[in-house]
Amino acid sequence: MKLIERIPIQHNNPWEPELSGLFQEGKDGVRFCFHEENRIVTQLPDGNRETWYTPPEGERLELPGNWLDVRKGEPPVIRNWVPDLSEVYQFGEYTVSHRGEWNYVCSCNGEEIWSFRAHAWRYTEICAYGDRVFFGTAGQGGYFYLLDLKTGIPLLKLKTGGTARWIRREERLYLLQQEKKARLLCIDLHEGSILECVELPGKVSVHSALGLIGNTVHGVSFVYQKDRLRYALWNRVEV
Repeated sequence: MKLIERIPIQHNNPWEPELSGLFQEGKDGVRFCFHEENRIVTQLPDGNRETWYTPPEGERLELPGNWLDVRKGEPPVIRNWVPDLSEVYQFGEYTVSHRGEWNYVCSCNGEEIWSFRAHAWRYTEICAYGDRVFFGTAGQGGYFYLLDLKTGIPLLKLKTGGTARWIRREERLYLLQQEKKARLLCIDLHEGSILECVELPGKVSVHSALGLIGNTVHGVSFVYQKDRLRYALWNRVEV
């Protein structure tokens, strides 16, 4: 992976949740769609901006952390999923569910076969790749977990600073990590190994936007000065 471009995001008053937007490919290239002053604004890599949607007077536009899709002149499509401790995930003959807030149990044909205790609250769905399951948490530091579905043994327990989104292409998964430095990681879901990492400028957070278009990962990072957010960057990483 290689960081090939850092593009300033033109925002009147940058605030992390308003920039947890979407990257979309269109006829004129890749756009970043975000929230500004209760409207949807899009920006191209050359800095050109356009207002795509302004809600009727009196209506409040949801922040982009809940957007699934945006189109010019239309209200955003909103996801209705929120973390729910009562959810049960079925992967073939295996069932994974919560026991309490941070504990997970797996049953096979009605018999409990393993349990696992995580850290922090789950902010993603529980997903599977082959005989692996993975999910992300935020708060209390925040982690990404990759477990063996049949045994519950953690193949990767990675402190990320909060994981609410990722991108997967086949066995490779891309996510952001904020420890001492901000990094984009590429993870092998079968082996549980970090294949590559690229340092990004500034900081990333659970609110950072992330997208994969073609062979480029697009991600947002935030540059602070004396604990004050100065500006946001659209980072393009070739993978």
